Amino acid sequence: MEKEAETTASTASTTSASPKAQVADESTAKPKKKKKTSSDAVKLHFKAVGGARIMKRRKFKMKPDKEWSVVSTFLRKQLKLKDTDPLFTYINSAFCPSPDQLVGNLFENFRINDELIVNYSITNAWG
Repeated sequence: MEKEAETTASTASTTSASPKAQVADESTAKPKKKKKTSSDAVKLHFKAVGGARIMKRRKFKMKPDKEWSVVSTFLRKQLKLKDTDPLFTYINSAFCPSPDQLVGNLFENFRINDELIVNYSITNAWG
């Protein structure tokens, strides 16, 4: 009687852990979704400085391969500024990026809490 119990237990353990069962489980499993990385989109957080209008929506996403001039043009449209109206943009209240710098490079070097803080003003705020 003891021998029968041992053989039944051993066959039960081998059938549940068979290689075929493992392959079937892996093939029926759904593929995992890839996490979005900073290369997919860059979060920009716009903050008004001085007399600039405050935007209703302040956070936007942009592709990292865009130049900073694209951000300035986008911001001009959001603020409804003319091409002749002055607009100053700053990263982290510290410096003005050049128009040919890539948004992705700025994000990688100066992000805070996974977003790039962009201060904007219609007057020169920080020299």
